[in-house]
Amino acid sequence: MKPNLVFVHATIFLLTVAIACKKSEQSAGTTAEKSSDKVSPLVPAQKTEETILLKAQWPVGNKYTYRMDLAQASTMQFPGMAKPMQQEITMAQTYSLSVPKERATGGRELEIQFIAMELDFKMGDMTMSFDSKSDTSSDKDAFLAPYRKMIGSKLHFLLDAENHLESVENLEEWQNTVLADSPPPAQMMIRGTYSPEFFKQLVENTRGMPSHPVKIGESWPYKTEVPTGQMGKILLDTQVKLKGFESHEGRRCAVLESNGTIKGGATAAPGPMGGKVNLQQGKVSGTSWFDPELGALIEAKSDQKMQFKIEPPQGAPGGGNPMTSDVSQKVTIKLVELGKINQ
Repeated sequence: MKPNLVFVHATIFLLTVAIACKKSEQSAGTTAEKSSDKVSPLVPAQKTEETILLKAQWPVGNKYTYRMDLAQASTMQFPGMAKPMQQEITMAQTYSLSVPKERATGGRELEIQFIAMELDFKMGDMTMSFDSKSDTSSDKDAFLAPYRKMIGSKLHFLLDAENHLESVENLEEWQNTVLADSPPPAQMMIRGTYSPEFFKQLVENTRGMPSHPVKIGESWPYKTEVPTGQMGKILLDTQVKLKGFESHEGRRCAVLESNGTIKGGATAAPGPMGGKVNLQQGKVSGTSWFDPELGALIEAKSDQKMQFKIEPPQGAPGGGNPMTSDVSQKVTIKLVELGKINQ
């Protein structure tokens, strides 16, 4: 299972928005068959010398509801400022993935619906909060209004026979609807975060798994490049291991551990707001629980530590010196409900 990088995009763009400002639901349901919090010891699903194929299945008619949680802390050093500034972000998004039909080519059609959103942002004296379950008073903030428009909206995906994301249907139209009347920084943040790569990471949740069967204790490398707009490409280089099997959330799951590095690729051109954003170094580790019988991700937890350097645009305060930021974040994706489309 690949380490979860879906919020790397949010990290970059929220940082950029915060700099610009400086210078100018609980889950939708409960998991069916949910077990207690007590986790059983690792036990083999079969003899250790036997192998098992870890592959997504996407049965037609199924509806998977997931919740993503992010907790992020950043220490930012602005040029010309004696003390670093602290930034904290907590974010949660609940969404469903439905499988309405099989394609003639053997792939699947998927539909994502955004169900709930929570966001708390703090940097120095500046704060922003949003909760889709609350009243609309917070929607007056231009940076938060797009999230309200996202709730209830849907997008369609086309997967090929190997479960790779082939296309996100009408993505630009969806972005334009969500971002109507939003200021340029908010548009940049949403377009940069909810990109084809973001959705690819949501649906290709076995991309880091080998195409052949593996046995308990076996490890394999996983390397990939992730486009991130202003930063060019992020290079992910990890080692993944099938540690064993255990009961998790009432299901017998393969437990996969991953460790590796995150590196910045080639320096990107200046973004819409001026300056370049570069990832200097990063480390990532994570644990995932995958149900081979269901063919679905049950839960994934990832810890990430990154160091960024943001070069200011020409004429910016600080004598042209870069801003630096040390970022640590925890990301969790969890299946909170499994049902059928017509339920």
